Amino acid sequence: MKQTDEAKLERSREILEALKEARGGKLLDSHRVMGNDPNLINMFYQQYVNCNKKDISIPKKYRELIVMAVGIATSTETTMKVHGKLALENGATIDEIFEVIRILFVLHLRRNKTASSTGNPRRSFRSNRPGRKININTAM
Repeated sequence: MKQTDEAKLERSREILEALKEARGGKLLDSHRVMGNDPNLINMFYQQYVNCNKKDISIPKKYRELIVMAVGIATSTETTMKVHGKLALENGATIDEIFEVIRILFVLHLRRNKTASSTGNPRRSFRSNRPGRKININTAM
């Protein structure tokens, strides 16, 4: 599906250009897809600026590790890959990345133990979404 309204496309191009500049010259395909809706890409851009450019207390390395962890927890492959790589580029070590993975694994096992003791169905570490697998290697 592609936007055909030229006015909306022009507004999206302007926002995408601002996002590209804020991200250091890089856009992902997912950003371009969001560009079909200028309101959606604008919301994403505003949130990106708020989380990465204003009143930042947490160093970038740790922010990237946190976002990578969220990507793993939600089985969002692009988030795992992109933010795992950004964590490395911002000073994280392989050991720190795998420590995050171990923490998530332990929390998941603990959640499954609690769920099984209360009669709730257990969920595989493979994914929170049916039919999806978490590929730990893709986080690098």
